[in-house]
Amino acid sequence: MRCGGRPLFADGQQETVNVVVEIPRKSHAKMEISKDDQHNHIKQDVAKGKPRVIVDVPLFQGYPCNCGAIPQASSSEVRQVKPLGALAVLDEGKTDWKLSDIQGNEAFLPGYLGSPMTWYKQYKHPEGKPANEICLGERLKDSGHRFAVEPMERRHSEWDRARRGYPG
Repeated sequence: MRCGGRPLFADGQQETVNVVVEIPRKSHAKMEISKDDQHNHIKQDVAKGKPRVIVDVPLFQGYPCNCGAIPQASSSEVRQVKPLGALAVLDEGKTDWKLSDIQGNEAFLPGYLGSPMTWYKQYKHPEGKPANEICLGERLKDSGHRFAVEPMERRHSEWDRARRGYPG
């Protein structure tokens, strides 16, 4: 499986995937890969004609972790990560899967896994929107590598089918 000329998996065992960090930890600009741009450059998201910025949620400065996506262009800086768990966030009625490569670090960083979950629930409050819901019992679903990779493979396949219809 390939992502815009790059393989989805960075290794033959299909355990490590290629990702692009769209939003570095502690930043405030809501960046994302442009779906409208043929080369999928990373651009700042715009809402109501203004660049979208995430305000601080109490106890957090900007984003609590690196946020990224599967690369769909060859011009992006790509990193390799081993997805080990998945978090399902219900965001304005749509499921948004967050993949994690930090499973097992709870023993070394007590409370860390709860921080991103808390942030994902609360980060839209300052915009006057309701809290997001964390599905699957508000837990990181860590039943193995395949569970974490399956949503990613499904979304990549959907993207690939849509890409084939892209003019140009």
